[in-house]
Amino acid sequence: MPNLTGRESTASLPSTSPAEHARTMLATASGVELRSGSWTRQVMRHAIDLDGSILVPEADLTGRPRIARPGTPAPVLTLSALDVCVVPQPDRVRGGVILRGPVHRIPGALPEGVREYLTEHTRSDEVVRLYPTSVSVQWRCEGGFGWRALPVEDYTCADLDALVGWESEWISHLADHHDDALTHLARRADPDLPVEIGVLRPVLADRFGLVLRHYAGDAVRDVRIPFPHEVTCGCEAVEGLNRLLGTLGPEA
Repeated sequence: MPNLTGRESTASLPSTSPAEHARTMLATASGVELRSGSWTRQVMRHAIDLDGSILVPEADLTGRPRIARPGTPAPVLTLSALDVCVVPQPDRVRGGVILRGPVHRIPGALPEGVREYLTEHTRSDEVVRLYPTSVSVQWRCEGGFGWRALPVEDYTCADLDALVGWESEWISHLADHHDDALTHLARRADPDLPVEIGVLRPVLADRFGLVLRHYAGDAVRDVRIPFPHEVTCGCEAVEGLNRLLGTLGPEA
């Protein structure tokens, strides 16, 4: 885990709860794996339902016993997911989630397009659902925290972050086209940050603000740039950043 410093300045700011981190990471995770004992399988596509259960193609369970029939014990599997920042930098892993629970075949209809999306590249259109009975989460930004267990109820009731599914494209755009603006924001947020030395990259955006990660040798420091107010969509995030930069147009 990075040796992050400068955390005191963000300790009193609004922040995403561990349960919200877990739900949000699972919604967009690119590295998802199922395992049971020595059996492991990479999941190419997955979906998260409103109740927090995870849907995967049954074809991804190749090599495992068949899904149990009604009235018989269901196989219990572990699902792990990594949240990886899209912006290239020395440490791109932002966090991870581990769920464990029984897996059942899903009878009947799913919301439009879900079954087709999950099974587009498989020979079967069967989809299974993992119902979590235990949840663990790790977060590696802004000091973060190591692996901790979450009450399942907290996880199932948590909301996704307002920028989920959008923030990756935005921070990629900021990294590619607005390096000077990011440097200005970082210097204003943390006057002691040696931005002239090392590398500064956006690592995260959420409804509360933008997080920039500064690398200088072995030292890693996260700096949060709070929006003027909590945002509910990408348009408000862009507007908030523009206000911080003191501009009128969509510079970000």
